[in-house]
Amino acid sequence: MVLVLNSTEVRAALPMKEAIRSVEEGFRALGAGRAVVPKRLGISIKEFDGSLLCMPAYITDQEALAVKAVSVYPRNQEKGRPTLSAVAVLLDPRTGEPLAIIEGGALTAIRTGAAVGIATKHMAAEGARRVGIFGAGAVGRAAADAVKEVLGEPVIRVYDLVRARAERFAKEVSRQLDIDASVAADPRDAASWADVIVTATTSATPVFDGRCLGSGAHINAMGANSPDAREVDTATLLRARGRIVLDSKEACMAEAGEILIPMAEGAIRESDIFGELGEVLAKGRAVRRSEKDVTLFKSVGVAVQDAAAAAAVYKIAKAAGIGREIQF
Repeated sequence: MVLVLNSTEVRAALPMKEAIRSVEEGFRALGAGRAVVPKRLGISIKEFDGSLLCMPAYITDQEALAVKAVSVYPRNQEKGRPTLSAVAVLLDPRTGEPLAIIEGGALTAIRTGAAVGIATKHMAAEGARRVGIFGAGAVGRAAADAVKEVLGEPVIRVYDLVRARAERFAKEVSRQLDIDASVAADPRDAASWADVIVTATTSATPVFDGRCLGSGAHINAMGANSPDAREVDTATLLRARGRIVLDSKEACMAEAGEILIPMAEGAIRESDIFGELGEVLAKGRAVRRSEKDVTLFKSVGVAVQDAAAAAAVYKIAKAAGIGREIQF
């Protein structure tokens, strides 16, 4: 029997605390060489301004074997439709048989939020509490949930190009997470104030001026994932030089405009990259030298996150009787 989980069931079966635990375990396995994560396959659907990505992974520690297919259509936002659609398939590593078919949009948002929480936990300055979130979508909401888990009682300012979305985000996050969330007047109002920044937008150009960052700020750059797009500017990379952590160096060196554009400009070099998040976790490496350092985590998304999250949601859903089983 194969378990089928829709987006509501995924959210019900995978609380952020468990997502952070599972995804952190996956990243640690990746850093220790106990996970197989090939470079993702992608194709462009140019006439519709979309793309399709295929992301397989196997984590030996968790016996998690999964593949996710995800489509990204930025112009869907204009039509009131999701910019990201996805489906994940979890398989039994012993037999290769499918165990679960999982709605991938909710899974992706949760596992991306979990990565924000993990990076913030290990890279933000001690006592960090003020969080600026750029982008009032599903990933921004998951990030709010994640920073609450790792920071305790964060205070959030959200900025979105559409103010009504930001206002709705602040109202819902305040009510659902019982934290203080408000709308930033402009990008500087969020970036210059924050101890921790999360960028979770579809923007192809920087969403704030890195020169306005406060001392000791930590940035989680989660949105852009193509060589010619970036949410974070060169000024930010210069301030974080030597304290830049990637989810996957191979993937970021192929896809992350935040890294590739400043390199092409001659502003930073590959040696300015501290390492990968998995290595930081597996080896216990301290990224921050002082509370004044600016640190940056760049993520384009790696399949180890999906496999870890899929295994966790399957286990919890099976135990709780969530979802429905079908015969293949």
